[in-house]
Amino acid sequence: MNFRRAACVLVALSSLAFARTARAQTADVIRGRVSNAADSAAIPNATVTVTTISGGVNRTAKTDRNGRYTITFPN
Repeated sequence: MNFRRAACVLVALSSLAFARTARAQTADVIRGRVSNAADSAAIPNATVTVTTISGGVNRTAKTDRNGRYTITFPN
């Protein structure tokens, strides 16, 4: 379970690094995939939590059967 949690945190941090924002955008969207580092197998039903730097707002999502998730922060 510790590996799964560490993988989720790593993916969430990586997603934040690659998240792009546009001036005309009405919401910030973070998408990603959680997978096993050893064989790249998807990790379904993992919990991914993202926290904003300004304001400390948390958003959480569960991965689907393909290990994919989407988190939206409305502006």
